[in-house]
Amino acid sequence: MTAHENLPVLADFGLISHRTFPRGVLELHEGPETQSPLVSRSLGATAASELRAYDEAQVSASPTVAETFGISRAEAAALIEQRGYVCPARRFEEQVQDVTRQNIFGYYSDFSVRKSQGRGRMTEHEGLLELRGFLKRGFDELSGSMLKNLTFIGEKEYAEGAAGLADYWKYYLDSDPEAQLCVTTLISGWFNFKSDKYLLERVLEHFTDEELEQYKGRLLVNPKELSAPKEKVRIVLLDDWTVSGMQMSEAFLSALSIGLDKYADQIEINLLTASLKRIENGLEVESSSHSSSWTLPIKAYFLAHSAKGPVLHKENDAYIGGTHSLVDFEFAGPLRNMCGSWLRKKFCLPALVRVSWGYSGYTDRRQYKRVAGLTGALEE
Repeated sequence: MTAHENLPVLADFGLISHRTFPRGVLELHEGPETQSPLVSRSLGATAASELRAYDEAQVSASPTVAETFGISRAEAAALIEQRGYVCPARRFEEQVQDVTRQNIFGYYSDFSVRKSQGRGRMTEHEGLLELRGFLKRGFDELSGSMLKNLTFIGEKEYAEGAAGLADYWKYYLDSDPEAQLCVTTLISGWFNFKSDKYLLERVLEHFTDEELEQYKGRLLVNPKELSAPKEKVRIVLLDDWTVSGMQMSEAFLSALSIGLDKYADQIEINLLTASLKRIENGLEVESSSHSSSWTLPIKAYFLAHSAKGPVLHKENDAYIGGTHSLVDFEFAGPLRNMCGSWLRKKFCLPALVRVSWGYSGYTDRRQYKRVAGLTGALEE
């Protein structure tokens, strides 16, 4: 039992009457019948920068999940290699009770027409309180199962996982001076910026300039730079998590189509979190054009909690959500369906079910360019 489990349960989500956070750069208002703030003052570049600095300070002040299990960073990297994960993710209720989660996330005011509607903002703690209150209404079996077993990747978990994956890559490269590790972002492709490119940026932040010089020619972001013998090559398909496995399967087949078919057995998937079923069984990919099938190994930082309730994808068996991007399968989609009509969706869906992608400040890909600059090989 954790220390947080001994704390009294916080009051269910109530109305946010007025909040200024921090230095008056953001104000949230909530009407008497809504659960999500729909009015927010837009953040300028300076205010957004201040908020990011504030968020990073809050995250760095808290112990990591691995530390609560007595696992050091060096041990964590070895555990990913040896058993496929470091430790179980935090429990949802523990996260709800963590009042230090003051990082801001954005959400669409109306999911059904999100491209044309404005966005609201709230703190992660407020979003978690709101989501818990929503799930406690007990619409059906799903809400009860999710309340107990949701794996939530907030900013604290994202930051820890990104740092942990960086340590894992260093662990692999340090194991053999001739080894090469190439990280691909084939879910985004060449021109889009999606979750895999965002995570790559966050992971590469944990490589110093000195380390990049040390791994020059061995830590790669362009497959064309691979030169080591096949047995000394590891190719990473990167993402935050996978539920149905469709996107990751397509990314793997894209890898084969750009000349990585000879390295098919050297490709693995790296995630922030994955279920035990995924880690034990890997991801099955079939290709009629290749008349073949593969089982891709999956390595993750956090072990996702078993759903222990209704799921669409039994091969995954987990409910996963987060603040940096919207998770449709096994989270937002089922909760929208649970709400019923469009009118009810508009007024009762929690903000964490309407998350807008939080990639601002990373789309210039400065970390990727920092690595690629050492070899002069950009992937585009």
